[in-house]
Amino acid sequence: LVLQLQGKLAGVEALLREHLRRLRESLPADDPAIVDTLIELSQNLIAQEKFLEAEPLAREGLVVLEAHLPDHWRTANCQSRLGAALLG
Repeated sequence: LVLQLQGKLAGVEALLREHLRRLRESLPADDPAIVDTLIELSQNLIAQEKFLEAEPLAREGLVVLEAHLPDHWRTANCQSRLGAALLG
């Protein structure tokens, strides 16, 4: 959070990618921690205008959210992030 507030988005991206890698090694693909990290990383990439990299992450998070929380605000929020990545 401190790096992000300082505008060091690339540093945050590296940390999120490493965190996601470690989560994927130890948790099932639909674990909420993985979904949260996918969404956070996709938002970071959108902020850096790395839309092509953000899109598959947002899409992966959305697939899980639609399966488990179809009418939840988090699903709608993830749809919005996917839209931002696609419109980039």
